[in-house]
Amino acid sequence: MLPSVGDPSPVLFCPFCEEAFEGLERCPEHDLALVPLERLAALRAKRTPELDAPLAVHDLRFGRGWTLLASCLWLAGFAAPFVEVMANGELRRSSGFELATTTAMNLWLLPMLALGLVSVAWRRDTPNALRSARLVAPLFGLLALGSLGVTLWRIDRGLEAFRALGLDASLTPGLGVALAAAGTGLAFVAGTRLGRPPRFRPRRVA
Repeated sequence: MLPSVGDPSPVLFCPFCEEAFEGLERCPEHDLALVPLERLAALRAKRTPELDAPLAVHDLRFGRGWTLLASCLWLAGFAAPFVEVMANGELRRSSGFELATTTAMNLWLLPMLALGLVSVAWRRDTPNALRSARLVAPLFGLLALGSLGVTLWRIDRGLEAFRALGLDASLTPGLGVALAAAGTGLAFVAGTRLGRPPRFRPRRVA
């Protein structure tokens, strides 16, 4: 909706759809305050950052936040109660750390993957560099999933000796397994987000 020639009314733009309006102060469709062309250009530059520009250390955009959250869940799962084993009437709870130092050394892979994922996300300090690492996060997720599966399988196999003797033996995954599995899912999400510019969300002005 453009003004006619000689019309002194200013043309303002919606910061979201970028549609031009004459004689209005708010976008009739998105209920946002309209802005002049200069302000629209500044908003465009702000929401479309340079893909080769270095990111600040504290910048969690471009998928970094997802990798950090996945890593924190892996570390929390490693420290939390991991499994509950009932064998011959005796109940035992073990954390991921306890299992890693006794019967399941492969669980050390969880904290290693957590630190490795954070290192990858922060050493690649531009959106384009992060984009080139999109396959790393899902790969780490597969390794974490494999470590979880192998650990539970090995513990269950160890209980077979009790079952063979007719004794009750059961394995119940604990909070640590749930946290580590959630971190694995987020690692796959991070793989699709690394290097992707954040979605612009206009601020509503009353």
